[in-house]
Amino acid sequence: MKRKSPFILKLSYFILILGLLFVGIEYILKNYYKTSICPTSGCFIASELLLLGKNYLLILALLFYTALIFLLFLYQKTGGSLFKNLLLYLLTAGLIGDAYLIFFLFINIAEPCWFCLIVFFITLAGAISVLVYLRDEPITSPHFLVALTFGMFSLALGFYISSPSPIISKEGNVKKANLILIYSQHCPACKEVIAESERLGLKLEKVSLNQAYPLVKALNLKSLPCLLEFKEDKIEIYTGFEAVKNRLNLEKKQNPCVENPQEGGLCAIP
Repeated sequence: MKRKSPFILKLSYFILILGLLFVGIEYILKNYYKTSICPTSGCFIASELLLLGKNYLLILALLFYTALIFLLFLYQKTGGSLFKNLLLYLLTAGLIGDAYLIFFLFINIAEPCWFCLIVFFITLAGAISVLVYLRDEPITSPHFLVALTFGMFSLALGFYISSPSPIISKEGNVKKANLILIYSQHCPACKEVIAESERLGLKLEKVSLNQAYPLVKALNLKSLPCLLEFKEDKIEIYTGFEAVKNRLNLEKKQNPCVENPQEGGLCAIP
């Protein structure tokens, strides 16, 4: 094995450990302090649009960076082609999957998820650094095809977690419901409507935004909460806190999205 650049190796370790720490801090903040590194509502909306919960994505990212660091260490110590190939496979899968999710969020969210973007650029920088470190090792066609297969698998996983199920399915209670409330757990107006409707004993079928997103986009709805009322020959749509509150005859209260400007963006549908 040819002598490798110690600077590039240290840089690779630094970038990958930075990614591990960055994701780890976000995991701790989310689960123990109920906050986030990300300063914008785009991060909260991003988690609403994906079938896989944010915690699972964070754990997946932690495993990804840990595996890369471990494989790089083993390759540094042994120079074995197995570890080099595994690095190539994992980097390809991570880059393709991450790039697709960034693209999906870019076309669906007006305000970017800065946490997602930073993780992507850390991954990209780490991949470039590691590949530069491995540049003297030739990559054969079979290994390139295997790496591409890993990438396609990662892309398929990205398609799956970014493809919410339709709101009206052939089975289940949603189809039979007369009133369907589309909500987001980060929307203060939605929380107000749900709490008040439960207090009054109103029968609402509640559907989260990620499940209803294809329908919401098709109907060009702009704000939450959304109420769909199914009648015999038509569907009435009420969108926004005031419209939903009036239809359900809820107690007159100030719209929390207007009252709290910092949270107002969370009532808007991207």
